[in-house]
Amino acid sequence: MRLKNRPGPKEGAHKNNVTFWALLSRLSQFCQLKDTIDALTTVKIPENLDRKVCEVAATWLALGLDPERVTFYRQSDIPEVFELTWILSCYAAKGLLNKAHAYKTALEANLEIDRDPDADINTGLYNYPVLMAAGRLLLGTRKRIGIRR
Repeated sequence: MRLKNRPGPKEGAHKNNVTFWALLSRLSQFCQLKDTIDALTTVKIPENLDRKVCEVAATWLALGLDPERVTFYRQSDIPEVFELTWILSCYAAKGLLNKAHAYKTALEANLEIDRDPDADINTGLYNYPVLMAAGRLLLGTRKRIGIRR
């Protein structure tokens, strides 16, 4: 479940994803990454970010994640994520980042309303795939990463 600049956690596919993780948490111990750094691309008020982090954690717990088996943490508490993100971004090809889903979605939305293609698209959104890769590499996440990412 991702943090967005809207009321409450996003529902739909994310609810199914949380339910899957709830079942998985009963089978084995794992760490659940709490997205906080990437939320800064859309949530600009610190109090809103803190509230949304709590809302998402509460939703995960309400949907059945086992707190005895799941470790919640804020990605922003791990400075190495920032360091590795910078190093990886120095090697990441701009052409590959142009294909990132979040960037392409924002770009297409701007084009649909005849705005400058990059209007209101910040570097954090553009560089998000590098942040994801850094977090997964550092924390040994076994989640499969597709060729696009």
